[in-house]
Amino acid sequence: MTSGEEKKEWIGVLKKRVDVLESKAEYDPDEEIVVTLAGGDSGVGVSGTDAGAVVKRNGEKKVRVCARGDQQPSSSYDDSYFPTLRTDLLKLILANAVRKQHHIEFLDITAAYLNADLPSDTELYIPPPTMKIIKTKLNPNQRVVYRLKKALFDLRSSGLLWFQVLKRFLDWVSKEEMIYHVF
Repeated sequence: MTSGEEKKEWIGVLKKRVDVLESKAEYDPDEEIVVTLAGGDSGVGVSGTDAGAVVKRNGEKKVRVCARGDQQPSSSYDDSYFPTLRTDLLKLILANAVRKQHHIEFLDITAAYLNADLPSDTELYIPPPTMKIIKTKLNPNQRVVYRLKKALFDLRSSGLLWFQVLKRFLDWVSKEEMIYHVF
């Protein structure tokens, strides 16, 4: 495959990923917000986006569009916590499973973070994807951004927001509040 063909293939993969973001209502592609740059700052919480590309073992190309967490407003630093399983508890669970000869399976929820809504009081904006055609005519000191509606990979609060969605679902399934003491 020539480099030109490979580039077209990667662009196609990225376009499909952007279509998924728009279909999941990550942001409204028709709601272009124009911000005026004043000394390099837009005055609103604009997080850049990045695309991470990988080739899976089966040769499939995959792109993940990520927010640039390092460009988020500093006020969001305190909202970055989310529960994680402690290493000693994981070892205990695995040792117990081996001792009892239990079968352990791995569960990966595709695009899990994209299922978590951002709080209504959160105003976070992202620039359009690279290949997006901007409909609005802009001056040199302006750019278009979109208001982010759902969590995106690499936002500081994405892990916590996704955990809250999962916890609500598990509580609904069990019909009583579960205690998450392993975290």
